[in-house]
Amino acid sequence: MSDPTITVALITSIAGIIGLIIKSFFDTRELRIIRADTREAKDQVANTHTINFRDDIDQKVDAILARMDESDRRTDARFNMIQEDLTQIRRGETADREEHTSLWVALRQIGGKKE
Repeated sequence: MSDPTITVALITSIAGIIGLIIKSFFDTRELRIIRADTREAKDQVANTHTINFRDDIDQKVDAILARMDESDRRTDARFNMIQEDLTQIRRGETADREEHTSLWVALRQIGGKKE
């Protein structure tokens, strides 16, 4: 038969080849997984897909900000109207007070009291 050294070398070589085939199989499987993950990440970054969550959120935030701006404008307009109403009321109260004072002065003069 063969020399034991040659038999060991042959078995070692066959085991090495089988190991390389198995390693190649697992490496190929892992590489496929990595490629799929890489493609998915690239798709998300490229924004070429039909659903873009970031754009959806941006649109909703823009709509909310626009409504808030409109609400602020309406609130400012209402505040200005109320402020103008209060100014008119103060002017009316001042005119009433002046009229009231002038009436008291006239009554006192009629009654003989002088100020």
